[in-house]
Amino acid sequence: MADAKRDVVNSVGRTASQMAAFVGNHGCVASINNFIPKSDIVYYTIPQGLETEPKLPVSLAASFHKFVMQVNVHPVRVALNLQRIPGLGDNLEKVQKVLELMSEREMKRGPETNEVMAFKFHYLSFVVAEISRCRKRQLALQRDKSAEESVGKRGDEAEEKKLDPTESFAKKMLKSSRSGPAAALEFQESFLRECVREFPYRECTIFRQMVTSLAQKDSPTALSIVSAAINGQRGFTDNTVFCWTCGQEGAPKKCSKCKAVQYCDRECQRLHWFMHKKACTRLSKEPTNKAPAVSASSLSSELQSLEVN
Repeated sequence: MADAKRDVVNSVGRTASQMAAFVGNHGCVASINNFIPKSDIVYYTIPQGLETEPKLPVSLAASFHKFVMQVNVHPVRVALNLQRIPGLGDNLEKVQKVLELMSEREMKRGPETNEVMAFKFHYLSFVVAEISRCRKRQLALQRDKSAEESVGKRGDEAEEKKLDPTESFAKKMLKSSRSGPAAALEFQESFLRECVREFPYRECTIFRQMVTSLAQKDSPTALSIVSAAINGQRGFTDNTVFCWTCGQEGAPKKCSKCKAVQYCDRECQRLHWFMHKKACTRLSKEPTNKAPAVSASSLSSELQSLEVN
C-alpha cells in the first residue's frame, strides 16, 4: 500500500475506485478515495527551510497516517479515533496545524488539485481544533477548582474522568432537545454547518455543492452532506445498520433492554446513554412491527394462483 496510486487506470480507462463503484462496492470506493501515500505524511516529519524541528514528530507519522485515512467522518468517530490512536491526543495543536497545511497543499497542486481531500483535511482540522478548545477550557476549570479546594485521590480520578475532552465533545455532538430516531442533533448540525462556512476555498466545486444542499428548505442533515462530499453518494442504505453514537456501519451490538438501537461496543453505548435513557423504556414497549413469517408451501401456492392462463 505504500506506493499505491489511486489514479491509475486499467485497459478500459477506469480507475480502481470507478470499477468498485460500478459493482456497488461502496466500502472499497471510500477506502480508495481516502487513501493517502505515506510520503505525504513523511514530508511534515522533516524540517523544511529554516525550521529547526519538524511540524510533526517522526514518532507520530504512522498514527497520523492512520488517522487521516479514516473513512467514517462522523465527528464522534473522529474524536474516538483521536483518543485511541497512540500519541495524537497529546499533540492536538500539532495535528491540527498539519491538517491545515495538508488542506492548503491539496489546493495548490495545480492540475492535480484534489478538492475532496482538501475539504476532508479542513474538516478533520476543524474537529481537532474544537476538541483542543474543550481540553483547554477543562484544564482551566480544573486549575480553578484545584486552587479552591484540595481533594483526595478518588476525587482526582473522578474529576479527571469528568473532564475528559473527548467525552465532553462527543456528548455535545449527541445532545438533542428530543429523543428518538428523528430527533435533530442541534449542536452537531450547527457545528458542521460552521465547518463548511469556514472552508477558505469558496470558488471550488465541492464548497458550492455543499452550500447549495445546505441551503435547501428540506435539506438532509449536515452530517449526511459532509459525508457524501467526502465519500460520495450512496444508495440503498435503508436496511443498513449504523451505530447511534459514531455512525459506524454494521454496528453489531444492541441495547439489551429495548433492542431498538445499535452500537459498536460498550464505549459507544455508554457515551449515548445520557440521551438514550430518556427513551429506552418507551422503545422497549413499542411493537417490533416485524412481518409474519411465510412458509415456503403457502408462498408457492400464492405464486401459482398468480399464473396467467
